[in-house]
Amino acid sequence: MVLNLKDVYERLARLSRNEREETITQMAVKNFRFFTFPGQIEYLSIARRLVRARASRLGFPEEQLDDLEYAVGEAFGNAVKHGCKGIPERKARIEVSLGTSKGHFKVETIQPGEGVSDEIIREARNRYALFREGKIEEGTAPILPEEEIHDGLTRRTAEHGRGLYSLLHVTKGRVSWLNDGRKLILTFIKRKESKRRKGVFPQRRLL
Repeated sequence: MVLNLKDVYERLARLSRNEREETITQMAVKNFRFFTFPGQIEYLSIARRLVRARASRLGFPEEQLDDLEYAVGEAFGNAVKHGCKGIPERKARIEVSLGTSKGHFKVETIQPGEGVSDEIIREARNRYALFREGKIEEGTAPILPEEEIHDGLTRRTAEHGRGLYSLLHVTKGRVSWLNDGRKLILTFIKRKESKRRKGVFPQRRLL
């Protein structure tokens, strides 16, 4: 089933914060696998929370949920900023699909416009390889501001903006770009016990 989020967002905006949380959770537990979002940044918070709620029901540990929610925010933010550039707002759409199997949780995003270039992908992968080899430290990437509530739908100021390297980092390299960089696939494997990481991606408990 496909769920179009435009009408949902307008309805959520009229609810209290607790009512919004409950509505989003209910949406996540239904058998929706495909979501169509308007290509606008205000829908980023809904995308993050939907994915978090779905993964939570699958038993992912709390700190890994933080990673997953962050990664979705980064992917969605990039799709809005770059993948919808030059497309009329009323026509810009971002497709998000969710898949699960044996402890694996996959999130796919498809953006309508220009994809991520091979050069940028190669640079991110090279940087991640250097990190894995111990040649660079986590702290070489910028740390963005701490938490801030914004319009009741946003959990962090830093919902996106740290780049493709961060996606490789939180997924342990399980990122694929297809269709000339327009399709992004993030894969998470459920951990038995979560491990806090220090440095570039501090795992702060979300509000």
